[in-house]
Amino acid sequence: MDYELCKKLKDLGFPQEDNGNKFYCNGNLCGRDYECNENIIRIPTLSELIKECGPTKIAPNQNTKEQKPVEHFFRLGVSDGWFADYEFYESTAISNVTRLPITGWGSTSEEAVANLWLEINN
Repeated sequence: MDYELCKKLKDLGFPQEDNGNKFYCNGNLCGRDYECNENIIRIPTLSELIKECGPTKIAPNQNTKEQKPVEHFFRLGVSDGWFADYEFYESTAISNVTRLPITGWGSTSEEAVANLWLEINN
């Protein structure tokens, strides 16, 4: 994942815990053995990205900032590039269902899920 995408994730609050993976230090790609204590931007793993896109992270009630009960479907696939999407079905009444699709695209599965996370949190 490139520096700009990782920086966008960090700037919007994506967790920056050390995952033992590569990271950017002062804009340069570094490995686990490189010591850097400033301007660190972590490169999240695919599983971390998917976890942060989970249903408890999504669909806050706009009025109370509490979670709404929703049914959700997560897909990750390839179609002219990678895509990751969530579809939410919010029930406000028995016959009133709102469909809320959100999609992220990328050249890799990680980029697609990262862009999905950015869409959710933007």
